[in-house]
Amino acid sequence: MPGPFTPLVDPQRDAFEAGLIEAAIEGGLPLLGVCRGAQLLNVVRGGTLRQHLAPGEGESHGSYAYPRAHRVHEVRLSAGSVAHALYGESTRVNSFHHQAVDVPGHGVIVTGWAPDGVVEAIELEGRPVVGVQWHPETFDGDPIFGWLVDRAQAYAAHGAASQTQNVA
Repeated sequence: MPGPFTPLVDPQRDAFEAGLIEAAIEGGLPLLGVCRGAQLLNVVRGGTLRQHLAPGEGESHGSYAYPRAHRVHEVRLSAGSVAHALYGESTRVNSFHHQAVDVPGHGVIVTGWAPDGVVEAIELEGRPVVGVQWHPETFDGDPIFGWLVDRAQAYAAHGAASQTQNVA
């Protein structure tokens, strides 16, 4: 249920995007969820969200005071995860969100956290599915896009079977 700080809710958009996520997962397609996309991925899998990260609470998650490519805070990443393979033990990210993953959904593994404990990266166990709370599209040459293209090429060449064997 949306909280009092949740902006306009669009049930048609939510349903459409949730259907796309479900179809991609079912079809074994590689998937990258960015910000709202990571949150929706978790909700589609039955997880919940923290409805509002208050300003001044922990890290600056909803700060629009910085340029979009400014790396506001650190994210620690789990060894063995796709995110760790791409970024190492940690990376610095920008932050434009006031919600975040709370309880992970079915098969969702939390793989990245801000210093204040807010979830910043998730993956779907055994699938080429990653969600990040930050906006990698604002950084030149962010490695997550190379990962996505590599997974998509493998899918195109070998189908869904190649995806469960080569997630990272």
